[in-house]
Amino acid sequence: IAGLTKKQAETETENKVSEEKPAAVSKTSDNPKTGDPANVLLWSLLFIVSGGVVVALTLQKKKKNMR
Repeated sequence: IAGLTKKQAETETENKVSEEKPAAVSKTSDNPKTGDPANVLLWSLLFIVSGGVVVALTLQKKKKNMR
């Protein structure tokens, strides 16, 4: 604690530099599109339907083998 020194306050010019806003990003940039455009609802429904088909076929096979 004895070796600590008091920090001096920032000057007005340093405050102005830190308050400046970054340059606006151009909307017409050539950046590639990121993210996954796939419809999650579609894939979820396909998963549920295919699972239902597998369960139905399994139950049908068991019922046929019991006869």
